[in-house]
Amino acid sequence: MPYPKSKYQFAKKEFLKMFIAIFVLALVSVAYYFYIRREALHTAGRRAELTLQNTERTIHIRMGKIETTVNAMGPMAEYALDDPDAMYDIARHTVESSSRIMGAGIAFIADYYPEKGHWFETYVGYHKGSNTLVTEQLGSANHDYLNMDWFQKGLVSEKGSWTDPYYDNAGGKDYMISIASPSGTRAAKRWD
Repeated sequence: MPYPKSKYQFAKKEFLKMFIAIFVLALVSVAYYFYIRREALHTAGRRAELTLQNTERTIHIRMGKIETTVNAMGPMAEYALDDPDAMYDIARHTVESSSRIMGAGIAFIADYYPEKGHWFETYVGYHKGSNTLVTEQLGSANHDYLNMDWFQKGLVSEKGSWTDPYYDNAGGKDYMISIASPSGTRAAKRWD
């Protein structure tokens, strides 16, 4: 039995109203989704930017503290130039004075101490995974620091020169960055 025309038209109108309501609701939901998505991406981007800025500040503060500690080595080394073995004590003191420093060394120009040989590069530091300080003389034909980029840049730098990250297979046996800072005028006068 067919529906009367008025009931059919009423159902058709109600269906159309419901369809329009569902369509508007879906449209609003999609618009709201994209709005929330855009806001979430903006917030996440801003949060990431602030985190990076904070991390950069933290790194600069830590590097500044390390630079200060390393720059204090220069006057101590100058004072003890007559005792090459004292350089190990100065390097040890530097490492022990900061938990952020895993190793310190003092490298001299070629034949600075003839009795120590052509290369004299003291190193005191930790090897990867070790809690014990190691004392070594690293300079040799196999570790010719005199021709290494960090040494050359450190000689001409006024305030010190940071290296790019690298794997240190001679001293720390780990990935690190280093700062090479030149010694003062007494060392230069002795070299002349």
